[in-house]
Amino acid sequence: MAKAPDERYTTAGDLARAARQALSAADQERAAAMLAHSQHAAPPPSGPMPQPLPLPPQPPAWRPPPTAKRKPWLIAGAVLTVVAVVAGTGIWLAAGKVGDERPGSQSTATTTSVAPATTTATPKLTTAQLDSLLLSPEQINTIVGATGFVVDHNATEMTDPGPGNTLSDEQCLGALIGFQTRTYKSSGYTGMLAQLVEKPHTNPGYIVVQGGVIFASADQARGFVAAQAAQWRNCAGRIVTQTNSGKTLQWAFREVTGDPPTISLQRDPVSGVKDVACQHTISAVSNVVLDVNVCAPQTTDQASQIAAAMAAKMPKQ
Repeated sequence: MAKAPDERYTTAGDLARAARQALSAADQERAAAMLAHSQHAAPPPSGPMPQPLPLPPQPPAWRPPPTAKRKPWLIAGAVLTVVAVVAGTGIWLAAGKVGDERPGSQSTATTTSVAPATTTATPKLTTAQLDSLLLSPEQINTIVGATGFVVDHNATEMTDPGPGNTLSDEQCLGALIGFQTRTYKSSGYTGMLAQLVEKPHTNPGYIVVQGGVIFASADQARGFVAAQAAQWRNCAGRIVTQTNSGKTLQWAFREVTGDPPTISLQRDPVSGVKDVACQHTISAVSNVVLDVNVCAPQTTDQASQIAAAMAAKMPKQ
């Protein structure tokens, strides 16, 4: 402040204006900004700082329930050898899903390809109706000539031999056993149902697999059986070797009986299992291929009898 009273600023505002005029343009802008900020900023609170309230506990993150592991169907393997019942060795397991190809594996089996149907017949039976064609355990008891058959389980997917199980000629897989992915792949089938019926804890074993495979038309069903008949005849009279988890057994095929739309093939054990024989029958009825396999003592034509009884249960037009 000036010492002479007449040189002093009369008010604080005059002093501020003079100080501002002494600043450069940039300094004036910064001063104005600082002043405005100081007018809007709240003074710090006095006293102790308030403590923030604790947050409520967070619920645990949602996780989807674990998916139950699907057990592989054993239906085809049980019929293949009956070894689990007779000799105590492992069943030819079928661990694959419909259409699955194992990484790095190459199948040499010939799949049955059916040419497109020449007619557009409406399917006469659906997959949901296949259960109505199955025989009861009592009916199977009568045909096989035994007692004590019970239903083990149903399967709705094709299967394949699991790893560690091989056949000396995979071209004969369809003749040996039914409901195999390699056999039905590319055939045009749209659904299936298979049922394993057996006499548990018996030696020798009694096993029946009965079921049906749905096709888009009757022509496709008949075409599948016709293609299989050619492959089955190539296997007739031959011996095939099956290796199952290190154990080996052999089957001798007899001659194919019947002509499409119904064919049958019997096989007898050569080594690895005894006191049983098996018969495999497939029959095209309308848009369904009935697929039946019987393995039991003194088996002759029981599979074809079961297939005929199933065919008689088809809905009438």
